[in-house]
Amino acid sequence: MASYGSKIVDPKEEYVVYAAVFILRCLLLKRDNPGEYARVTNLMAGDTSDLLNSLGKKVFKILKDVLKVTWVSKAEVVTLMGIKRTNSNVIPGEKRGNALYPTYPLMNSLCFCNTFAHVSTSGEPTIEVRAQRAIKRQEEISTR
Repeated sequence: MASYGSKIVDPKEEYVVYAAVFILRCLLLKRDNPGEYARVTNLMAGDTSDLLNSLGKKVFKILKDVLKVTWVSKAEVVTLMGIKRTNSNVIPGEKRGNALYPTYPLMNSLCFCNTFAHVSTSGEPTIEVRAQRAIKRQEEISTR
């Protein structure tokens, strides 16, 4: 990836290529499994105004000019980047790895939550939500 990426962007900006991989995977999901893509795009994107003319613009350029993905808009790229930034989980032990599990971000979020997320990297990455203290009957389950 590094040598391929260096032909696309300045090697100091290799992170742009990695950012484009997530977006490309989402776009392939849109093409191949629209129902799953809808689950992803129903998640909150947060404030994406900082992405419009920075990283989002660079990722869009790679998708359109290098990878020839002509069926995507800059707005869709920026929205997907916001969804990733707002909802993904870091994969433990990976320098640049994030995973997006579309159901997990829908859980109630509290600062003092009663669960934590454990991302397993053995085999296919999976996420498990585990209690971090005893949860009383009828108590709301919360995370993050």
